[in-house]
Amino acid sequence: MTELSAEISLRPTRIGFLTRPTDLSSVRAIMRASTSVWGGEYNPIIPVFKRPPKEWTPEIYQRFKGAEVAKGYTRFFEPDVYVEAERGLLEEAGLGALRREHTIHPSVMTLDAFLEPERGRNSGEPRFGLRMLDVLRHIYKTEQQFVLRETRDKVLVAPDRANASVEAMFGLYPTASSTKYLRQAYIDAYRPDKVKPSPDIWRRVFLKGAQTPLSATRYGLKPERYWHHDLLLYVFNSKHATDLIDLWNLRLEPHPILPIPLEWFEELADDIHAILKAQHRPVAGNPNGVMHNATIEFGRSIPKNTAEALIRVLKSDHLPPGAVAVKYWRNAIWVEHRDEYVHRDQRLKVTAAEKRAPI
Repeated sequence: MTELSAEISLRPTRIGFLTRPTDLSSVRAIMRASTSVWGGEYNPIIPVFKRPPKEWTPEIYQRFKGAEVAKGYTRFFEPDVYVEAERGLLEEAGLGALRREHTIHPSVMTLDAFLEPERGRNSGEPRFGLRMLDVLRHIYKTEQQFVLRETRDKVLVAPDRANASVEAMFGLYPTASSTKYLRQAYIDAYRPDKVKPSPDIWRRVFLKGAQTPLSATRYGLKPERYWHHDLLLYVFNSKHATDLIDLWNLRLEPHPILPIPLEWFEELADDIHAILKAQHRPVAGNPNGVMHNATIEFGRSIPKNTAEALIRVLKSDHLPPGAVAVKYWRNAIWVEHRDEYVHRDQRLKVTAAEKRAPI
């Protein structure tokens, strides 16, 4: 008799945030809201528009209207629930059938309601997903309350009003008085150094592995990557919502992402040069000289001549041939491809645990 079984996966709730791609204020609020839930770094941001932003290459959208692009993002990311930066975006994206006004557990809500305190309560808790308060309490009880032989560096980076690089790279908690407990819970769990954003803090986090509020949302999660998923360095303008959306969503694709703020590129040039050199190495077990190599992708708001000038700053002629590849475009993940003979990366699979059980 044939035995049937099913594979059961434990993973965070995947929340799809819908917003206008030029609404910087909402994008910053979405990134903060995501930092308040377990797995928040892997929550997609779905742009909703009628006309594409000027920095998004027009020819990419000649065959696709805004609603079709939003549906394409939704098809690729497959959110479990939705949060709208403003009510009505779901309908504008052509996804209005997903709204259930009278269900006991609605699958759609506004960003304002996502962390709004319930009646009679002072604190606001995420309406979807596992709240980071529970995760941080678990981390403290199982790890941080004991004296560790090897302590990991921990930082809490102060916000920068001028741009959103801190939200995008290190993570910030929502600022409402009803959610101040989140920041305090992180402090209680990790006792982090309170620092200001700088290239040196970038090095502590991305070269030396310092803990941040954003990386804490990955606690216990295992992304599924393979040997051919080489590092992607993403250079972005933190004042452009479109670049922030692309950076955030790139984390849901299989290639590991190293974010590089445009304003820090020259200060980090030596570090980037060293990373590119280290990433250029032979593929294990391949006798034909095939090499790994990192790719630098520039945000779509950055003019090509600016990007080319920055590449020259790296002194790439001092790197081994083939050590760096450069991209000036975004993979069109919103386009559905039906051909089976061309490999295309799918959404990154992220799980906390998996189990096979008989049916």
